Amino acid sequence: MANGGTAREDGGGVQTVKTVVDVLTAFVGAEATPMLKTIAERAGMHPAKVHRYLVSLCKTGHVHQEPGSAAIDWGHPRCDWAMPR
Repeated sequence: MANGGTAREDGGGVQTVKTVVDVLTAFVGAEATPMLKTIAERAGMHPAKVHRYLVSLCKTGHVHQEPGSAAIDWGHPRCDWAMPR
């Protein structure tokens, strides 16, 4: 993608993919339904940035947020690949 795109190459990897993995990893070990602030702190990112990624993850069904609730949970299909065994 051009420099103005959302996915850019950094050191042989795509930064957007790394960011999504960081956000999903922030769920691992967090309370059952963490809040945006908790996920942002665990990921080491600004809450507004995490929010943008969570919106996309909600649209794909990987995370879920009940209307009127601040808590975020794993969506369906559940991301079993991201959960500890």
